[in-house]
Amino acid sequence: MLRAGGVQTDLERFTTQRILGKQEWFVVTWQALVCGGAWALGVFPPGAPTAIIGVATIAHVVAIPVFARFGGPFALGRPWLHLSLLWATIFPCAMIALAGAPEVNSPTLPGTPLGNYAVSTLTVFAFYPWWVGTKSRRIASIEVGYVLLVSLLPATMVVIQMGANLRAAQSGAMVAIFNVSGYLLGRTIRVLCRVAAKLQVEVQQRNYEEFFNFLHSHVKAGVAAIRAEWGNTTAMGEKLNELEEAVSERRIEFLLASEQVPLAAVLSERLRTFAGVLDLTETPRVGALTVVRPVGVMVSRALGDLLKNAVLHGGRSVTVRLKFDAVSLEMDVVDNGPGLAAAVLQDDTRSLARLRVAALELGGDLTVLPCDAGAHVRLLIPLSQSTSAGRRRFRASTSSRGPHAAGSTYRP
Repeated sequence: MLRAGGVQTDLERFTTQRILGKQEWFVVTWQALVCGGAWALGVFPPGAPTAIIGVATIAHVVAIPVFARFGGPFALGRPWLHLSLLWATIFPCAMIALAGAPEVNSPTLPGTPLGNYAVSTLTVFAFYPWWVGTKSRRIASIEVGYVLLVSLLPATMVVIQMGANLRAAQSGAMVAIFNVSGYLLGRTIRVLCRVAAKLQVEVQQRNYEEFFNFLHSHVKAGVAAIRAEWGNTTAMGEKLNELEEAVSERRIEFLLASEQVPLAAVLSERLRTFAGVLDLTETPRVGALTVVRPVGVMVSRALGDLLKNAVLHGGRSVTVRLKFDAVSLEMDVVDNGPGLAAAVLQDDTRSLARLRVAALELGGDLTVLPCDAGAHVRLLIPLSQSTSAGRRRFRASTSSRGPHAAGSTYRP
């Protein structure tokens, strides 16, 4: 990818590329429509000219899925970019020349549709901040020069083919206006990208400000409290635990703010909070698994509540297992406390009952399983939250198959 200079920020380039990505197929789609329109209007003489525009139309149609899969020349960068700009200038002029002069009183305009061949190219040309260089005047002069060239050259070719008359002048002017309009559309999109990049920076700055305010109010206060209890080991330990829990909760809050949540990081933060209180005999390894935000929030909330429940009811040893596949996720939390009755999930005053309601709203469930000693709670939740059909498939799959496959990595 070509690297831009100081005119565009890295964030703007990143935003632009993410928005456009592999969407350059619309460029060749427009070009295919232009070629097909000229072919259908019959403005080319029979024989070789008609055959050439027919082959060109088919070639453009074939290129559409290629652009959709691999990206276009602007995404690929040099030399494809330069070839694309050159092609958008030369090809329409060559096709207009093949169209030939119009017949007397002909209702069709020879080559005029092909004069608009470069509209989509000019849109992306103005959209993409790909220029090398740091001087804005130099960049602006090059852009204006290319727009004028690719707009006026086909318009001039149309006028030459039609002859010096008012109709020819009108057709040439329309060609130029359409091409310039395509460029202005791209400039408008570029402005939108700059606004989006600015908003991203503002949101990031607010997050940083909130985080540093948090550090100032919680961490410094916690350190001051620990110093005040200097020599009292028990009180110092309590203050350290409170400070660590506050930092961990803030970390989890940031992790759960994204649309795609890294589940390993969320589990690690939750488990770290209870590492000094509970004996975690087994913990899950989920690798690079990411889940949608509602699933991440549900897993984080369930694990936090179940571990806290174990501490409150005298559990000292806890096992946490997690299994998943492409359909669902299953988390088991087993402790050696006094145990739980299944009826606790029906008591609206208990946190586990509210937790089960939240799981049911996502299409999953929370159940208390039989256990020889202690409590065994299982959270089942579908990994696809997009449709009710996906939830029905989850229900069917969990009722018809055995335990979920462990150790796989799924990214919904």
